[in-house]
Amino acid sequence: MGRAAPHEAPARRFGWRHVQVLGMFLMGCSAITLRVCLSVAVVDMTAADNGDGQQRFDWAPTEKSAVLGSFLWGYMSTQVLGGALSSQGGATLILGSALGLSGLLTALLPLVATIGGWAAVTGLRAVTGIVQGCMYPTTYTLLGRWIPPAERSRSGALILASQPMGNVLSMALSGLMAYAWGWPSVFYIFGGVSMVSAVVVYVVLADRPEAHPRISEEERDYVIQSINAGAMHRARIPVPWVAMLTSVPLWALFASHLGWMWGYWVLLTCLPSYINNLLDVGIEWNGLLSAAPQLAMMILSLVFGWMGDTIQSRHLMSITATRRLFNTIGMFGPGALCILAAWLGPSNPPLAVSLLTVMGGLCSACFTGAIINYVDIAPNFGGVTFAIANMLGSFVSAFAPYAEGLLVDRKDPMPGWSNVFYLTAALYIATNVVWCIWGTAEVQPWNNPASSKSDCFEESTPSTRRNSGSAGIRNEAFHSDK
Repeated sequence: MGRAAPHEAPARRFGWRHVQVLGMFLMGCSAITLRVCLSVAVVDMTAADNGDGQQRFDWAPTEKSAVLGSFLWGYMSTQVLGGALSSQGGATLILGSALGLSGLLTALLPLVATIGGWAAVTGLRAVTGIVQGCMYPTTYTLLGRWIPPAERSRSGALILASQPMGNVLSMALSGLMAYAWGWPSVFYIFGGVSMVSAVVVYVVLADRPEAHPRISEEERDYVIQSINAGAMHRARIPVPWVAMLTSVPLWALFASHLGWMWGYWVLLTCLPSYINNLLDVGIEWNGLLSAAPQLAMMILSLVFGWMGDTIQSRHLMSITATRRLFNTIGMFGPGALCILAAWLGPSNPPLAVSLLTVMGGLCSACFTGAIINYVDIAPNFGGVTFAIANMLGSFVSAFAPYAEGLLVDRKDPMPGWSNVFYLTAALYIATNVVWCIWGTAEVQPWNNPASSKSDCFEESTPSTRRNSGSAGIRNEAFHSDK
């Protein structure tokens, strides 16, 4: 088989780069189940004793909010560290170790809750967040190394679809497991599965195409040359902190990420309590209804990703215009639905839940919008920039459970929920406006520091070095933004 032209996909369409995407998808699903299962399980943990023999906890709303928000306080603390470490090497070791350890900590939660109550669970969840904080920035590092620009919308959407997929599994199954075997089973099962998944992730993933032992020369050259042409990608480039942190497009991207994450965590941590207040259903039905927006998010994220790649492959819009289109769908749409849900209140519970389900689906358009934009503007530093955004977004989103605890009155909860939805709508709309004005998909100058240009291919493969003249050919699929 002859060597592929620099930016033509190899004849064997499914390759090891796709296996990497599937491995990152598995990692994301497993990590998210650990992150979310407590949101449903805590409803049963704090319910009135029904004589089933399971221990229950009388936690005040503020204590419950502290338990639910503590993961994010830990999660934000290791974002930048994880992105920086993964950009220097060892990404697969970081992912496998973090997933396995967070699974172990989750399996210990029932014991910790019994011994130390809400305060001990808050500490345990914060430590779990610290462990998981490095995972998504590391994923962005691998995405920037493995996926050619022309394939990023679809591959990125699939990897990010692991979030709603993990949410669906966690919310739907947590309710059923708590109903059938008691709430401790939620943590035992998801923790155990994640420890097994950690081994699979470590075996399947590789730090770089040139380090993969089984990748073909054809596919390796295709991946490396496509990425090099768009961004002069190399193994180790010093992070240009000053230029990066004074970049207006990057800060506009941070703003959009912040608004999206607030809405995401409202759906994730507050929705089970909202459904409990609105419908007063059993724990098994609560979990299934809470999973509905995440299921819609998972399905539509793949649809939006396919649409984004189709638009680019047919040159219908520039990359910047494509990102803005999908991000506006994913921010303005949910913002409008939040206002409708707040206005409806308890007058029509089925319609209110349906609106939130559609809201979850529309949110996924951002996976083809601003959320994937980090590897557009700085593929060499996708992990670091995403880490900073996730740190800032996590800091703000950590207040979502506290907003519920402060705004929602236990005796008359629905007016408080309306205020939560109005606040969420305002953040969705305002932050998207900021990004649409100042955001872009053009590669930023600081992605390629001048000091690195002379040796940008120093760690490419021998075959890549032999073809270094063609490796710099312009990639029109990536640079179609005119």
